[in-house]
Amino acid sequence: MKKKLLRGIIVAVMGVMLCACGNNGSNTTTEAEASPVVSDFVEFMNTELPPVVAKETEAMAAYNKYFTGETVDTAALLKEMNNTVIPDYNEFLSDLEAITVETDEVKKIYDAYSEAMKLQYDGLCKMEQALRNSDTDMQTEAVGLFNDARNKYSTYQILVKELADKYGIKLNGEFADVATNSVNSSDASTEASSDEATSEETTSEEITSEETTDTSSQE
Repeated sequence: MKKKLLRGIIVAVMGVMLCACGNNGSNTTTEAEASPVVSDFVEFMNTELPPVVAKETEAMAAYNKYFTGETVDTAALLKEMNNTVIPDYNEFLSDLEAITVETDEVKKIYDAYSEAMKLQYDGLCKMEQALRNSDTDMQTEAVGLFNDARNKYSTYQILVKELADKYGIKLNGEFADVATNSVNSSDASTEASSDEATSEETTSEEITSEETTDTSSQE
């Protein structure tokens, strides 16, 4: 059975590649002070998060694939949510909660991301209830939760860029777009490298031991 369905705003995962470069002394924070935060940040973004985020990407792709036309097969979507989307998302949240970070600054980033993903999960659960009960009011509530998740995800993006700028960490790549009413989840590939990265298409500042090159943000 196909019905018109309110379309939620889906928070896409982040796809950013990182490269930690040296500090040239232009920042007030010394290299010794920055080192634990930099190591923690790169470890979190490039090692801990990618395999976990991959599960979120798969779960949301399974959900988003039903939003490709003017109508949605609500019966098929409900079945998919119960059999795949919500169980897989639950597993993703469990793995996310198992991640540990060492520094307060990186914990702020982790907390913002975690809160965004939990809000998205609440939205999925509310949408499942809406489909099961054919309740448009619940659909509206679900969309509100997706919006809340999007806002929190934006906070996460800001915190990542602020920390990268503060400690001279170069971000290669870009944040994934937030998908609205379509299948648009991005891959969650991330990479860490101690090598100096190129200055093209970066999302923060490249800081080396000799000079600082400003680059523009990409969203």
